[in-house]
Amino acid sequence: VRLFLEVTPAVSAALSPTLPDTRRTQLLSEFTSTVRDLEKHKTELQTKMVSIARDRLVYHSARLPTIWCSHIFTARKASLEEGAADLAEASSEFATALGKEVGTLRRVIAGTLSNEDATCVLNEVLRVFDEGLTAALAGSKESTANEWRAKKG
Repeated sequence: VRLFLEVTPAVSAALSPTLPDTRRTQLLSEFTSTVRDLEKHKTELQTKMVSIARDRLVYHSARLPTIWCSHIFTARKASLEEGAADLAEASSEFATALGKEVGTLRRVIAGTLSNEDATCVLNEVLRVFDEGLTAALAGSKESTANEWRAKKG
């Protein structure tokens, strides 16, 4: 998309002097319309990729409260080696699954978009992940407190 966005104005400028006056206005407006459509398409592609990343984060973040609660209750009962291993394994599974999703998204983006556009999308994904994970952990803290109160009676 970026290639066409950069080439179209140059082609328009090169063709403009050679076109008859009757056709010049119409063709130049079509070139302008094409550039506008390409800009819109580029923005939609970037938005869609960020949306996919957001959906994957939401899917994986649903497990965070259970991992967090498991850690809290395991640590409260007793510091059993087996319980600590379970927490590490659950956390590792969460991080591995989310990491695979991000890796796949990065490969798709790198193979599809220019470096500048890929950087823009990945920066937005990073922002979304930062906000999403912060919110999920904050929610985990709240749900852990509620679950603790329920267990204590």
